[in-house]
Amino acid sequence: MGYLTAQLKNPLHNQFSGSPHDLLVFQKDPGDSNRVSKRKYAIGFICTLAASAANAMMLCLTQLAFQKIIKRETIRAIIDMTIYENVVASLATLIGLFASGDWLNLNAEMQVFKSGKVSYVMTNGGSRIKF
Repeated sequence: MGYLTAQLKNPLHNQFSGSPHDLLVFQKDPGDSNRVSKRKYAIGFICTLAASAANAMMLCLTQLAFQKIIKRETIRAIIDMTIYENVVASLATLIGLFASGDWLNLNAEMQVFKSGKVSYVMTNGGSRIKF
C-alpha cells in the first residue's frame, strides 16, 4: 500500500512547490542570472527544501489516514483519497486567491501578457494541470 500511495502525485506539493519554479520561469531577464543575489538563491533553496518536506509530510499523513481512518487498501480507496486531496488543494488555492485580493489583478495581468489573454490562461492553466 505504501508503494502505491507514494506513486500518486500529491496536489498539495504542487501548490507549495509551484511558486518557486514559476518565479524562475517568469523572471524579467532570464539571461541576467549572474546578477541574482546570494540571498535570492538562498530563499529559492529554502523554498525547494520546504516543498520537499511538505510533500514528504503529506505522503506520511496520507499513509496514516489509510491505516487509521479508511482501514482499507483498495484501488478505489486510493482513487478516492487522491480526489479528496485534489479538492482540498484546489479549494485552498481558490480561498487564498480570493482572500489575498489577487483575483482583482488577474485582468490587468492578462492585458499586459505579451502573448495575449488566451495564451495567459493556457500558460497558467497548463502549469496547474500538469501537476
